[in-house]
Amino acid sequence: RHTRYGTVTGVHVCSSDLSPAIATGEERVLEVSFTALEESVARIAAYHQRWPLIGILGTDEPSARLAALAATGLGLPGNSPDAVKRASDKLLTREAFAGAGLPTPRFVPVSTLSEAMAGAVQMGFPCVLKPRLGTASLGVVRVDTPAELERAYAHVATLAEIGRAHV
Repeated sequence: RHTRYGTVTGVHVCSSDLSPAIATGEERVLEVSFTALEESVARIAAYHQRWPLIGILGTDEPSARLAALAATGLGLPGNSPDAVKRASDKLLTREAFAGAGLPTPRFVPVSTLSEAMAGAVQMGFPCVLKPRLGTASLGVVRVDTPAELERAYAHVATLAEIGRAHV
C-alpha cells in the first residue's frame, strides 16, 4: 500500500490506494468512489469550487473513467470519456485501429463458447482469447487446441463481463 503527497511546482498532489482522509489527514484531500460516478463527479465539482483544479488525471482504468467525466464536466484539460472508453475496451480499440487503417491482428468478437470455437477454427490455432475489459494481461490466454479453448473460455468468462471476449 502506498501514499504520497506533497507539493510539486506549487500544486498540491495526493495519490493513495488507501482512504485519502485516513492516509493524509489533510482537509484538501477528496475521497471519491470509482463506482458511484455521478456522486464522485459532483464531489469533484464542489472541491473545484473551493480549490480550483487545473486538470484531472486518472492513472488506471477506474480512475481514468472518473477523471474524464469530471474534467469534461468542469471544462478542464484531460481525456474525453469516449477516448477512455475506447482505450479501456480491447474490442473498441481494435475496431478504431482497423478503421484508421492501422495494422491490427485479426480478431473475432465473441459472446459464447460456440462463437469462440468458430472464430478460432476460422483463424486457426494457436490463437489468443482475451476479455474485452481489463489490464495487465489478466485473462489473456494462448490456446493451442479446441480443448484448451474450452477451458480458457470458462476462465476468461469469469473475468470478463458475462462472456464478452474476443479471439
